[in-house]
This record gives sequence, structure tokens and C-alpha cells, in this order.
Amino acid sequence: MRIDALVLSSITSPTPAVKIDMNQWPYLRGIDLADNQFGTPGIIDVLIGADVWGRLIEGEVIGGRPDEPFAQRTRFGWVVFGPAAVTLPAKEALLTLTTSLDREDHRLEELVSKFWQMEEIAVVDNLPENECEQIFDTTHSRTPDGRYMVQLPLRQKATELGDSYTHALQQFHRLERRMVADPVLRENYISFMREYAALGHMETVQPPYNHTNCYYIPHHAVTAKFRVVFNASAPTSTGISLNDVQLVGPTLQDSLSSILLRFRRYRVAITADIEKMFRQVLVAPEHRDYQRIIWRESPADDIRVYRLKTITYGMACSPYNAVRTLQQCARDNSAVVPDVLQAARARTAILTSFYVDDFLTSCDSVIDAVELAKNVDAILSAGKFTLRKWNSNDSQVMMRLSNEQSLSSYIFHPGEASVLGLRWDALSDQLFFRVDLRQRGEIPTKRRVLSEVARLFDPTGLLAPVIVTGKIFIQRLWSTGLSWDSPLPDDLCREWLKYRAQLPELNQIRIERWMGMIPRVETSFHGFCDASSHAYAAVIYAKTLHTDGSVRFTLLTARTRVAPLKATTIPRLELAAALLLTETFQNVRVSLGLVDVPYYLWSDSAIVLCWLRKDPTTLKPFISNRVRRIQELTSPTRWHHIRSAHNPADCASRGITPGELLAHPLWWHGPKEAEMIYSDSSDVPLSKDESDILLTEIRTS
Repeated sequence: MRIDALVLSSITSPTPAVKIDMNQWPYLRGIDLADNQFGTPGIIDVLIGADVWGRLIEGEVIGGRPDEPFAQRTRFGWVVFGPAAVTLPAKEALLTLTTSLDREDHRLEELVSKFWQMEEIAVVDNLPENECEQIFDTTHSRTPDGRYMVQLPLRQKATELGDSYTHALQQFHRLERRMVADPVLRENYISFMREYAALGHMETVQPPYNHTNCYYIPHHAVTAKFRVVFNASAPTSTGISLNDVQLVGPTLQDSLSSILLRFRRYRVAITADIEKMFRQVLVAPEHRDYQRIIWRESPADDIRVYRLKTITYGMACSPYNAVRTLQQCARDNSAVVPDVLQAARARTAILTSFYVDDFLTSCDSVIDAVELAKNVDAILSAGKFTLRKWNSNDSQVMMRLSNEQSLSSYIFHPGEASVLGLRWDALSDQLFFRVDLRQRGEIPTKRRVLSEVARLFDPTGLLAPVIVTGKIFIQRLWSTGLSWDSPLPDDLCREWLKYRAQLPELNQIRIERWMGMIPRVETSFHGFCDASSHAYAAVIYAKTLHTDGSVRFTLLTARTRVAPLKATTIPRLELAAALLLTETFQNVRVSLGLVDVPYYLWSDSAIVLCWLRKDPTTLKPFISNRVRRIQELTSPTRWHHIRSAHNPADCASRGITPGELLAHPLWWHGPKEAEMIYSDSSDVPLSKDESDILLTEIRTS
């Protein structure tokens, strides 16, 4: 059937205006709905004209009382229409004036606006003992072969789950129709489910089926790179999903930037990942009925029900349970390594060098790298975690790992590989980026701009001078008050398209992975900060002085923040940059385990350097809070002055083009030694204007 379509930016407000309990009409239960969430407010996807409607309906209509809705069978499934009486308390009725779409966009507005709000100094309270940890600690167990078993951390006093079978069945029928129309999808799905069962990761539920005290997880496929998605966020008849009644758990692993710093520290790099990490951990039998799914290979077969036996993607608690189990495995099984020191080193590597299932670290020598790989593998194997795709920049490491019987089947041929979102060429031992903004030809909107800037993934901050321009542009969009999907004004559209067209040049950048650090070589840290009226930035380098007298400056990391929309003075922004540098530097030296290494911090703001020498109690609150925090983490004697022309943080506070970044010696290698004057900051004279600002910020009685 050919149907002409007209694309509209908006049809009407979300419909229905309020949420309706779909289970109040028994005659609608069990039918295959075109929209099984018709009672939940949402935007209209398609408006069908009367000239087409007659070709879609299939005749059958069911209904209840005159004040209840009807259902009409169509080619899309049953559609519901007609009256639905809803009584709401006055307060709740007022809340419906804000549509669900408005609320979602408002939340997104709030999230993005935090991008440029001035960071406040946090007051840390003593947190209560973590409930998720208590549940794991008291309920996890191991099977006789060493595999771990966990319970789902369910919330206390959570709203009860309702019927989930009906929704899951409807979702499965839609999936079946897709598979009938797409043989490749059907073949992939059947292969996936057969493997799931063959590996013992799901078990059959014997009929007759009791649908109470359980949860059926709807599932579907993502076809771009085929994978099955389990959706534990699907609501039951009470409006509550399985994810709603779970504790998510705290973050247990280090940040991406910390792990990548350690990956770059030593000469020999090694990486691996855990095969099907989530599915190596069993869920306790008493909780498996919360992980039921519906499946059959052919519509001619009877519907069958299965229980997923392992931790499942799509569950709110799964990342916590999987990572916590991995860490428990490190603590429980380090004794499998005979040497106490080697065992401790391997245990520490498991606790600090994994990001979910990705393992990456670096070692000083081939011997150390091979020994660490063997020991980490031995400890994790005791908990039934299998490491695979071992890779290294050193051919000797690869050869020796290939000769290890336990690892030989899991070696990855060196070449380009992904490491936590970056690309790594193991042969050249260089890091690089893949910026893939396909030309789509769509008119730029605020939503699309935000999406494309977010795709410039750079946890290290190495591309900060370019990405900060995108951040500043997003802030300008917010200040215009544009709606999410309105086309950009001509001037902003031209500016965005020019910036966007240059971004693929970032694919040419190559960065040496190794920082140049080796034992017994003098190392120091140098951090720089700067602010402009648009943004403020911090950037950190490692300086290594080798025995042959050669000096190497290596860019480690950088951070930027957009200046707040509310006008503030440049000196205050410079102080915010100094605080950003302080906190970034603290993270760098803790991440690398180099807290005692000499360090030098640089600013081109004489007034900031003057503030840092003062007693915080003599300054006004905004200045005082930040000065106190900087003085807690660094010594004022470690702060020095540098001219703006020699300050690499200037690149990231003002922004430069991708072409300029490609070969920018100040950014990639820092200032020359002659440009860095290690004098005490008190030697830097203040201008009259700076003196006036300083006096203004002094606390007066």
C-alpha cells in the first residue's frame, strides 16, 4: 500500500491528558494492541486520514458500557478509542497542565544548563551504610564449581508489581510479526536464544504458568549490530516496573579518565575483556521468577516461558551486581597465586583497572606484563570469569601469552582496537579518535546540535580546545530561548555548520600512549589554568627528565567548563579555573599513585596568585570558599605566574579550530623551559585595576 505522508513538527498535546488505568476494562485484556501503552500520556506518532482509514480496519469491534471505550481491529493490531471517565484530586489535576513532553524537555534543559553553572563547594555529609552493599554482602554465595550467585537488591516497601504477562505477550507478538517479515532477524534471534539455552543461562518454566509474584521482561532486537535488548523498565498494570523496585547501587569502579591515565603510565600496555561478564554470575533461584521471558521459534509452536538464570542486561541493578561480584572474586581468590606480592598486585589490578568488563593497564617491563596477565587470569578463572582478546603493544608480550596454555585461545591480533571509547593502534602505540558525523542533510536544531556535540567523546580532555567551542555554542543556543526542534537562525546555523564541517580533521590526530615514565627517572607534574569570558580550563602535563639530559613534556589530561550566563568578573573565573586545576591535579596524582611527586601549578592571573597567599577568613565568601579548598589540596608556594602567551590552558579557555589543534606545540608539549619562571608568586606585581579588585573582595566588618 502506498501512502503519501506529510511531516509535521507537532500534531497535538500528549494524549491522553492524564494516565489511565488500562486494567479497569476486562474486555480489553489479552488482545494484541497496536499501542499497549495507550493509557499513558504521550505524543501522537501518526495521524491517519479518513481516506486511508477504511483500508486499515478489519471489521471487528468490541466494547463495554456506553461510558467505556471501544476497541477496533486494524492491520496494526487493536486500537482503542471512545470515552474514559477519570476522576483526579484537584492537586493532581493541576499538575496535568504540564504535559509529559514539556516535563521531559524541561528536565533536559535543567541537565544541560548545569553545564555552565559555577561549581559550588560541596559539603560532604556522612552517608548511611549502603543498603545495596549490605544485601550483596549477606546474600551472595558460590556454587561448588566456584561460580558466584547473587540476589536482586529489591527496595523495601516498594509498590507491588502488577500484571506484566499481558504487556510482554503483546510485545512478543509484535516481535514475531517483525521476524516473519525479516528472515535475517528471525535467524539471528533464534540463534541467540538457542545459545542462551545451550549455555545454561536460561531455564524452562513448566506449565501451567502462574503469572503472579513474577515479572515478564519484554525483549526485542537492535538490528544495526544485532543484539537482544531486555527491557526491565516496562511498567506492569500498576504502572511500576521491575527496575522501579530495584536499588541501583553506587559506582564501584574508577572513572574512565583515571583508568586511561594508568593505561598510559608505563611502556608496556596490555588489554583484555571478560567474555559475557554479566552472564557469568547466577541470580539466586528465589529471584529468577522476576526474570521470566516469553519465547518460541515459530508462531506454529505453543508459547513457552523461560527464566533467565544470570544477571541480565537491562536491569537497573545489573551493573552493580556484576562489578561487585568481580571485585569479590579478586578478594576471595588471590590465594591461587602463590607469590604474595604478585597476588596483591593482581588483586589491585582487578580492583582498579577494569571499567565494567574492559581491562587495561600498563607495566614497566615485558616480564611484569606477562606475569600480571597470567595472575589476573588465574584469579578471575576461579570465579568462572574468562578473559579474552588479550592485546599489547609489545610483540614479546604477545608471543609469551600465546605460549601460555590457559591464554593461547584468547589472544587478539594487534592492530586498531577500542579502549574505553578511544581508539588504540597497538602496533604504533598511539591513541586516536574516530569522529563520525555522517552528513544527513537535516536542518540543524538545538536537539540535534546537543546530540552531535555529545558524540565527541573525549574522557581524557585531549581535544578540549575544540570541544569547548561546541560547549560554548550550546550555551548560546540556550540563551536564544529556541525550542528543542526549531531550526537554528541563519547566523547560528552557518556558524554551527562551519564548526561541524571541520570536526573530521580530528581523525588525523595521533597521541603517544606512553607518558615516558620509567622507574628512577625524575618526574614532575605541571598544571596550568586560564579563563576567558566564555570558559575556563585546566590542563596537566608530566615532565620527565631522563639520564641523557633529555626532557619530555606529555599532555595528560584537561578539563573545561563554560562560564556562567550570569555575568561575573574575569578574576573570579580565573579563581574558578584554579580550583578546577586543583581538583583535576588531585585526581591525576591519586590515579597514578604519585602523590609525592613534585608539582608546579601555573596561572597568568596575578590577582588569583595574591588571593591564594591570603587567609581565607579575610576574603568574601565566594573567594574565601574557593581559596580555602585550593589551600587544602595544594601549597600556595607551588603556584607560579606564567605569561598568557605561554599558557597552554589559554587554548582550552578560548577554543581553537581542529586544523590549528593538529600541530599546536604549546598544547601538545607545553611551554618551553625558558618561558617558565619558577619565582615565588609574591614577586608578581599587581596593576592598579588588580589592586582595586583585590580590595573589593576583602571582607570588611
